[in-house]
Amino acid sequence: MPIDYEALRNEIETDPLGLGYAGKSDIEIAALLNEVRDTIEIEVTIPYSADEIVEAIDPDELAALSVDDKETLQTLLVTGQINLSKPNIRAILESIFPAGTVTYDNLQKLYKRKGSRAEQLFGCGVRVHHLDVARALRGGV
Repeated sequence: MPIDYEALRNEIETDPLGLGYAGKSDIEIAALLNEVRDTIEIEVTIPYSADEIVEAIDPDELAALSVDDKETLQTLLVTGQINLSKPNIRAILESIFPAGTVTYDNLQKLYKRKGSRAEQLFGCGVRVHHLDVARALRGGV
């Protein structure tokens, strides 16, 4: 998701979360926007590698799966990357590992993570550069 410079300007000028942009340089403002904060949680929309998903799977629960569930899981993992923000992928995984299982709880933790104000405003993985701040505040660049 590209940076909306009007929204960025509004963020800096109004400072709705009180992050302290006033009087700061473009570089300092960008750093404040990119700082990962305990108070900000974002949905992870970038894919995880298959091995990251496997790490979330409880070995005992994997061993207890039916043949059909194992084949379905294998079909997902063979793609190499799994985007857990996709509702169909979540539904498939949650049908294999329902609520109340260790794996379900582990996967829930992968859906969201602590994030930055920049990500909260513009999307998972977005970072604001000091040149973005300059463009938002003064145009050009």
